[in-house]
Amino acid sequence: MSQSQKSVARAAFTLIEMLVVLAIIVIIISLALPAIQKARAAAARTQSTNNLHAMGIAVHNLAFNSPRTGYIPPAAGPFPPGDTTSAHNNTFFFHILPSLEQQDVYDQNLLTTRVQTYFAPADQGNDGVSNLCSYAANATFLGIAGKNPKVTDGNRSSTTVIVAERSAATTAKWGAYTVGAPTASPPSAPTGPFFYAYVPTSPTNLTPNPTTTQPPVFSGPTTWPTNPSAFSVPTALSGGVCQMLMLDGSVVPQTAGNCAGNWAIVCDPVNVAGPTGSNW
Repeated sequence: MSQSQKSVARAAFTLIEMLVVLAIIVIIISLALPAIQKARAAAARTQSTNNLHAMGIAVHNLAFNSPRTGYIPPAAGPFPPGDTTSAHNNTFFFHILPSLEQQDVYDQNLLTTRVQTYFAPADQGNDGVSNLCSYAANATFLGIAGKNPKVTDGNRSSTTVIVAERSAATTAKWGAYTVGAPTASPPSAPTGPFFYAYVPTSPTNLTPNPTTTQPPVFSGPTTWPTNPSAFSVPTALSGGVCQMLMLDGSVVPQTAGNCAGNWAIVCDPVNVAGPTGSNW
């Protein structure tokens, strides 16, 4: 064998060397994969936080720039108060569209349009291409079809939930709702991108605009539901944590355990006295 042939032969990998290299690559990937998954989850949570912050800014823009100063949109119903335009009888998420740079969608009533702000990347129930909504408005505080909440209601803006993450697995669309027929036979509950703080025993106990001054006792979810109903409490989209937009515009991440005992207080500041516990 010539010297050049020996050099070529030595330049080639042996089978053992190749297996060693592959083993090292597998180990590196296995070590890096959890970090990559954590980074993706963190990015998804950050995007959802940004979405909620944008909604908070939109709410305050409406409160201080709408024809009725101080009022904020209901979970569903007409807005501003007294507006009888049928196109303006819609959801909370429809009403804040102009402040989310979606004026054309609002003006033209394009209810099947995908709105990026209403898509949470961690929400596996949202396909990201339709008009599904990864969030739900707090109907206990904001009301439905007739209630006109104000930014000063309850006087606990930093501990009042107005929007929370909830999986679009409920098939709730940002621009559609029904008031239901709680007193009909058989009764039906309201449906849409909103939730109630209290778990009803039947639809007859869930009126479109609760007015009771002593709401049913509900200490809060012990775990976030994995299969939420159309009017259920929110869901944790990532890491067992549900992010919530408060009335003052802040975003608070909460576990279900922290919500226990505080849930009625943060969802119904008008009827339920505070303060919240130290774990909120």
